[in-house]
Amino acid sequence: MPEPRAVTHRVDECAGDSASLVQLGLIEPQPTPGPPPDRVPPSGQRPDPADEAEKRALTDALAEAGVEPSETDHAAVQALASLDSATVDAVTRWLKAKKKPDVK
Repeated sequence: MPEPRAVTHRVDECAGDSASLVQLGLIEPQPTPGPPPDRVPPSGQRPDPADEAEKRALTDALAEAGVEPSETDHAAVQALASLDSATVDAVTRWLKAKKKPDVK
């Protein structure tokens, strides 16, 4: 049998998942993303009334534009309603804009 030889321990600082690297003190803890916008709030929490009003305004603007919302459209409206009021107002204004006739 061959004689054992001494080897040096190598540490690969880039190998490992982020939780392991945090435990080793090699990286800072990573931020946790928030819940998706279409997620139902936990029981006891009520949705923001401003978001509900903006959701109704967007739904009304879609109806005025002749768009029959699908299930994915409802999710998009919910996500848009959670944005700031200036963005919601801009999208509502775009939906209510009259189409210009095609000139040929």
